[in-house]
Amino acid sequence: FRLIFIGCAAGFLWFGLYDSIFVTIPRIADGQQLAVTMEATDYSYQTDYGCAIEAKVVFNDREYRVKSYLHSKESIAPGDAITGIFRFRVTTDGGAEDVTHHRSEGIFLLAYPVGQTVIEKATEISWEHYPAIWRHELLARINTLMPGEIGAFASALLLGDRSGITYEMNTAFKVSGISHIIAVSGLHVTILFSLVYLFSGKGRVLTTVFGIPILGVFAAVAGFTPSVVRACIMQGLMILGLLLKKEYDPPTALSFSVLVILLINPMTVTSVSFQLSVGCMLGIFLFSGRINRFLLRILRSPK
Repeated sequence: FRLIFIGCAAGFLWFGLYDSIFVTIPRIADGQQLAVTMEATDYSYQTDYGCAIEAKVVFNDREYRVKSYLHSKESIAPGDAITGIFRFRVTTDGGAEDVTHHRSEGIFLLAYPVGQTVIEKATEISWEHYPAIWRHELLARINTLMPGEIGAFASALLLGDRSGITYEMNTAFKVSGISHIIAVSGLHVTILFSLVYLFSGKGRVLTTVFGIPILGVFAAVAGFTPSVVRACIMQGLMILGLLLKKEYDPPTALSFSVLVILLINPMTVTSVSFQLSVGCMLGIFLFSGRINRFLLRILRSPK
């Protein structure tokens, strides 16, 4: 009980420190109209009234992630600069109807333009924008090779992009109970690791040299979603255990991955994706053995 108490106390302490350090400035900007220049970090997508874009903005020499809803239909790419007057809204305060899911993604501000905005195309691309560019190019290639519903399914299956999934298709997945297939998570990371392990000749050193960087790139291209980050950290620990000839302990790996994710952003605990990912792994650890033994008894019992 002491360890549980200490762990909870440390968690609440870090949550308070994180809130005071990283969310104070967004709260100050809440409701204000400020002239700023944002740098797009992803590609824009169309909305009913224009487009939406994820970007970063600098306040008091510190970068903050922001999601902006523009009136323009112009396509925006990573690295493009967006200049104008914006009304900001914080994503972490207010009642239950005001708090948005963006806080679990590390986005603490929403921005709405007041008047016209100026979009300046990037002349140079920073290395940090390449994962978004690779994801965009992969999705474009998939949709070119497999147009229609097949391409939409492949995009969701490989990269977790559900923008092309229709309501009917999504409902069919939910009714059949296989909706998790189009949610990039441990299944996809395991398949990726299996391919790396196979092509590296099942060598411990080669698997580590190629496996860990590939996991990092895959997590970046997939958008660093909580379920993907959790799976990649656990798979990375498995690779390190293989290299060092140490026993891999799944519950410890899960605990470590959760600790790392919540250290980076404790608001991730509010993400349904994160909760389901961790909950599913706990269910596997706690009940898979019992279910397996129960099914084996049924199969082996005389008819």
